[in-house]
Amino acid sequence: MADLKPEDLVRGGVYCWKHDPQRVLAYRGKKGNWHQFDLTVRPGKVWCEVLDEDLHMLRTVHKDPVLTCPDCGSTSVTVTEEHAFMANGGDHYCHSVKAHDSDAKATCLDCRWEGQRQHLKEKNK
Repeated sequence: MADLKPEDLVRGGVYCWKHDPQRVLAYRGKKGNWHQFDLTVRPGKVWCEVLDEDLHMLRTVHKDPVLTCPDCGSTSVTVTEEHAFMANGGDHYCHSVKAHDSDAKATCLDCRWEGQRQHLKEKNK
């Protein structure tokens, strides 16, 4: 992973400290010598300022793509998690489908299309 340079930063881009990936930052821009960042959970308030020479301690956070309905293009789509239990006794049965699995059931809330997550389209692709 290459170190971040000032020309790599994008206003509104999402970054994190290499040693603290849970604290996600949004780039506000540069003020004087300082690159300013908000916490994404508290937008609108500068949380930290970083000099050019310290940008190597940050990395870009890649956002999940925006998924859309393959029929109508709507972003109002849902995916369903499934957990199976035995009908008699209620014991957990070793079958589950998570929302991020490609075979998770997907539904469009606008046109009522139904299929699987793998059939959803990425926005602008």
